Amino acid sequence: MTEFRNAEVKGIATGDNFSTVIWHYDYTHKEWGTRKYTQASVQHWKDGLIIKEQFFYGN
Repeated sequence: MTEFRNAEVKGIATGDNFSTVIWHYDYTHKEWGTRKYTQASVQHWKDGLIIKEQFFYGN
């Protein structure tokens, strides 16, 4: 990463044993160039620990 401009939480949702966070990222990567995208991360919980996490990407 050559320049970091922003990472912002756009939304959060929780339920029984899961949570979701929607992020927006804006940065410049040395090899990939300018990156601006939205990521949704979904966490599955058990006994207070994340047991599975998935990431979904969009523009």
